[in-house]
Parts: sequence; structure tokens; C-alpha cells
Amino acid sequence: MSITLIAVVVVVLAGWRFPALVRWRRLEGPWRHWQRLGRRIGARGDGWAAVSWVLLPGLLALLLQGWLGGHGRALLLPWGVLMLFLCWGPRDLDADAAALAEAEDDEALRAAARGLGLSAQPSGSAAVVEALFRAGLARWFAPLFWFMVLGGAGAMLYRSVWLAGAGEPRRGSVLHTLLQWMHLPVAGLMTLSLAMVANFDAVLGAWRDWRSRPAADRPGGPLGFLDAAARSSVQCELQDQIEEDAERAEDAAASAESLAGVVAPPSDAVVPTMQTAVEDGMALLWRMLLLWIAALALAVLGGLAG
Repeated sequence: MSITLIAVVVVVLAGWRFPALVRWRRLEGPWRHWQRLGRRIGARGDGWAAVSWVLLPGLLALLLQGWLGGHGRALLLPWGVLMLFLCWGPRDLDADAAALAEAEDDEALRAAARGLGLSAQPSGSAAVVEALFRAGLARWFAPLFWFMVLGGAGAMLYRSVWLAGAGEPRRGSVLHTLLQWMHLPVAGLMTLSLAMVANFDAVLGAWRDWRSRPAADRPGGPLGFLDAAARSSVQCELQDQIEEDAERAEDAAASAESLAGVVAPPSDAVVPTMQTAVEDGMALLWRMLLLWIAALALAVLGGLAG
């Protein structure tokens, strides 16, 4: 567990302090060669042969990890750091979010939206928040969760399935279903974390509203509860900012009235913008990530104390 904590801290700090390292995490090229080799030996389509070929890198990593655990324990830490680093991302989420918030024209906005996985220009802040949290799920929390469960091999196993299943054109295929199942526990823990770092009542209310709908009418598919919780939490953050701005405006108006002897007109409510939605969404994602690391640290300390 202590190796897991050290590896997580090293990877997170390296990605935050040295964002240029992101270019070393691009696994799409090697993965295309791997898929091409699989098709040559008969692992085609989305049947079990193709799924087995997708899972093979993670299974080989699991065997190597088991051997290191028995014969080369000193290498487990660099192994974990390497695997988690390669499977983190692969794109820099902070950079993509900043590009979206700072986009000055439609072309830049569309390019930034593609960086977050949106196929078209976002129509509003709700779509941006959903894309931001889905990107956080795939880039940060899912690799971290499977790394904590199965070590470096777990991170590699998840990234292999993501590379194969994220671009699946057919929903309901074996790879797409497998990816959804790997995302489901992570999305649940993210929602719980969001309730702890944001507004608990808002997250609970959003989840209940999503859950009360018929299964066929639930927006966002099986992971739609995360979208609903994210939208509600960001809206609460924006509302808190609006209330704080209104209080400051009232204080300023009261000061101006006492000085000038006139009553200042009330200011209009602040309208949430895409930039503020992105900033608040990223702030929540960072709070959730720090909560996960803190929980892991407490588990390590508890184990050491025990």
C-alpha cells in the first residue's frame, strides 16, 4: 500500500510540475501496431478473440508484477511509477480545460472541445461540465482506481480496454460493455467523493432524480448519475460565487451610500459563463483527487499503526 501511495504522489506531482512529459504517455501509436498484429493472427471484430487480445497486455503485466513481487520487490516501486505514469492521461486535463476556458473564437472552441472528447462545439456549460468529468474519469480516476486494486498491471489493463473500447462505433459490443463495467465503480466513488467535497444535498438530490427515472429515459446511460451530480455541484459552486459577489456588492453599495448620501441601484445577478463552469469543474476534480490521495494516505498510516 505504501508503494501505491508513493507511486500516485510521484505521478501526480510529475504531471503537475512537468506537463511537457505528457508526450511520453502517448500509447495510441504502439496500440495501433498491437491491434494490427492481432488482426493478422485472427483477433478480429469484437468477439472473444479480440477481447482476449485486448486484455493480453494487462495480463502479461500482471504476470510480470507477480514475478517482481516474489523475486524483485525493490523494483515494484519503479514498476508502479512507470505503469501509472504511462496510463495516466494520456492528454493533460488541465491544459485541455484551460484551452476550452480561454478559447476566443469558434474555431479555437471547437478544437478545445475535441480535446475533451466532444464531437461538436459545446452548446452550454452543462455539456462542458459533463465532458470535463467524463475526461476526469478516463484520465485520472479510472487509472488510479485500477492501479490501487491491481497495481501497475491494473492501470495497464484499464488503459488497454480504454484504447480498444473508447472509440467503439457500436454500443453494446463486448469491448464497449467491458469498458462501461470498468467505469461503473469508479463513477460511483467519484460521485461519493463529489458529495464530500461539494454540496452533499445537491449531489444526493441529483442522484435521486436521475435514479427515479425509468432506465430507458435516464440521460447519460449507465454513468449518467455522474453527469447529474457534476452539473448540480458546479451549479452550486456558481451559485455560491454569485451570492458572495452579491454580498460584496451590497457592502460596497452601503459604503457608497454612507459616503455619498445616495442609494446605489442593485447590481444584476452574475450570469454563469463557460469559463467559470470549467474553472469550478476543474477545482472540484482536483479536490476529489486530493481526497482520494488523502484516503490512501490514511489507509497506509492505519496499516503502519496496526
